[in-house]
Amino acid sequence: MKLLRKDVDYAVRALMCVTLAGGEPVSSSAIAASQKIPLRYLRRLLTRLISAGFLTAREGAGGGVTLAVSPREITLV
Repeated sequence: MKLLRKDVDYAVRALMCVTLAGGEPVSSSAIAASQKIPLRYLRRLLTRLISAGFLTAREGAGGGVTLAVSPREITLV
């Protein structure tokens, strides 16, 4: 029995990965590899999470995504 849709599951796992980075930018390819999420699918999810205000993105060398809000402010409700 599935409790979460695939996109919600992947989004939660991506947010956890970014949270565990402790404020350091995490590349989409690093998240995809560590969480075994297809990269193209993950990039679409990250775009939605950025638009929703959960993440911020920085392009270029040393770039990636970081949390835009405190982890305590993120809920599944």
